[in-house]
Amino acid sequence: MDFESTSATNILAFGSLITSTIVAILFFIDRRNTKYNIANEYLNQLLTWHTAVIDVLITLRYTSEQIENKQELLLKLSSLIEQGRFFSQILSEMILEKITHLHIVDIEILP
Repeated sequence: MDFESTSATNILAFGSLITSTIVAILFFIDRRNTKYNIANEYLNQLLTWHTAVIDVLITLRYTSEQIENKQELLLKLSSLIEQGRFFSQILSEMILEKITHLHIVDIEILP
């Protein structure tokens, strides 16, 4: 192939353009899927945490006088509260990102 001819150079440039466009589209699609998977995993973890907290709270509320392992449940609740602080920080950052993205101003979000 003679690279000095105009048609060969044009074909090579066009092929490079098509390849670059396809790679960019595939990268964009993969990035959207990855962002969805990360958000979905976060919500699943948050729901799992919420379920554990509710289970402990309900157990403590309705069986607090008859329960033998009350101290153990209180320790578990304390641990879950600490884990929840991690979720609240990420959640407030996600909300702040959405508000910034929507260009809503004059709203103060307290961490």
